[in-house]
Amino acid sequence: MKKRITLCFFLSASILASAQKITAFKDKTSGKIGFKQDGEKIIPATKYEEWEGYSEGLIAVSEKEKWGFIDLKGNVVIPLNYHSAATFREGFAMVSMKRGKYGYIDKSGNKISEFVFQNGRPFNEGFAAVEQKDKYGFINKKGEIVVACKYDVAYAVKEDMAAVKLNGKWGFVNTEGKEVIGFNYDGADFFSEGLASVAIGEKYTFIDKTGKQIIEPIDGYISFFSDGLVRFTKDSKTGFMDVTGKVIIEPTYERATDFKEGFAQIIYKDSYYNSRCKYIDQTGKFINDENYAAFSSGAFYDGFAIVEIFMGGDGGAGVIDRTGKTIIDTKYSKITYSSGIFTAEDSSGVVSKFNKEGKPVN
Repeated sequence: MKKRITLCFFLSASILASAQKITAFKDKTSGKIGFKQDGEKIIPATKYEEWEGYSEGLIAVSEKEKWGFIDLKGNVVIPLNYHSAATFREGFAMVSMKRGKYGYIDKSGNKISEFVFQNGRPFNEGFAAVEQKDKYGFINKKGEIVVACKYDVAYAVKEDMAAVKLNGKWGFVNTEGKEVIGFNYDGADFFSEGLASVAIGEKYTFIDKTGKQIIEPIDGYISFFSDGLVRFTKDSKTGFMDVTGKVIIEPTYERATDFKEGFAQIIYKDSYYNSRCKYIDQTGKFINDENYAAFSSGAFYDGFAIVEIFMGGDGGAGVIDRTGKTIIDTKYSKITYSSGIFTAEDSSGVVSKFNKEGKPVN
């Protein structure tokens, strides 16, 4: 039985919309890595060997097996003194001085906790799950343990509550450490829009923050609420229901993503190796006739979706709007989006920029 209920769809890194798209490139001679912003080189490949990622204005990089952080001008902001480093979330990053001894720092490099944790997770809503003596609890942004490390597993805090596992059963704690929903479940997910998916035996239901069960348990999984609807399966087919349990879109599809900005991807296979997708609105109506590459095509963001014709970031990237209309032709190798501007790069490396209407800009 799948105890972790959330089903994630991994999208091609080359086409995700974000505030700033930072990618790494490697010098073929030296093997060093440099960085691009929206396809344009900003830091030369002369020094760094690895990177962990970019967030909140800083890139986690390593040199001679030591980790630290640089800004987008290549300036060292936090010295490369660490054994490992994760990216920043909510102003804090998990780092280690040696294997198995993790702590957290702020964006000035100040330590907010001692290096005493076996493992940890990024901050979410002001709290981070940490592992100590093979048990999980939570710390706040002062580095204080606010939920004792006594749980076998702990998920991130969402809507002031977190799913935790103890003695083989799941329940929920709040950010003060109070066990607010008992350990009655065989699986649990985070709260979203006031509701959380839980498993009872081999069946699934969802509950509110008092622990009240909203619908009778059903066969097949239930995801998390997004845009007022939740994805569920019945007889291996996917559909959507609302917060009362009313089925809004019948379970007739092979796979689907959760709704984002009023739209979801319907995913199906047109061959053994090739998955395709179309987009539906919250009535179940398809907004496009074109079949796009599933997993390479993105969710709607700021009223648009970056789509791709070919699988795995191999090209054919373009942009559609909320009506399904193509505003940027699907002929580019990759497309990124930042601050109202789409940056498209073709197979020759030529970069073009477009506004939200799909018109070229300088």
